[in-house]
Amino acid sequence: MGTAFGERPAISHVQFASDATITFKQPVTEIAFHTANSPTERQQMLELFAELAKYTNGLATYGALEENHNVAVFVAGWQSVEVGSICHV
Repeated sequence: MGTAFGERPAISHVQFASDATITFKQPVTEIAFHTANSPTERQQMLELFAELAKYTNGLATYGALEENHNVAVFVAGWQSVEVGSICHV
């Protein structure tokens, strides 16, 4: 039996800036990835994600992939799709 997507799934690890437990307990989870072109851009994105997280009452956190430090990750938990979606640009 193969995988649903026809290839091996990729597993990534993120060291989040804060406890992500409450984020993943919400009914809706939003995950945003940003691949930076430079260490400076990566740092700027992490700072932006930190600012976004401040406005979520503890329902969001951020970090970088351990396997690829150029990738910044923002994760938010929401009560509904209508309440969330602050990452859409």
